[in-house]
Amino acid sequence: MAFGAYNGLNLAPLETTLKGERGTLAPDRLEQLRNSLLLASVRGRAGILLGILALMKFKPDVVGSVLTIVLALLLGVVSALPILLRQPASAVLAREGA
Repeated sequence: MAFGAYNGLNLAPLETTLKGERGTLAPDRLEQLRNSLLLASVRGRAGILLGILALMKFKPDVVGSVLTIVLALLLGVVSALPILLRQPASAVLAREGA
C-alpha cells in the first residue's frame, strides 16, 4: 500500500521532532506538516474509513462491499486532488519574482 509506506517513513522523524517543540512551530516544521502527499494520504485514509463505516452500517453483500470500498477510496482520492495539484508557495513566489 503506497500511502501507508509513505506515511510510515515520513511520520516517525516528524513525530520525534515535534515532541520537543512548544509554542509556535518553525516554518520548516509547518512545511513538513503541509506536505501534499501526506495530506493526500490522510484524505485517502479518511475515505477508506468512511467506506468501512458504511460497510458496518449497511452490511452489503460481497459485490456491494467491494463497490463501497472502491467508491470510498475514489472519494478520498478525488478530495485530495486539489491538494496534489496545487503548486507550492515557493514555486509561486519564484515565478512572480519575489
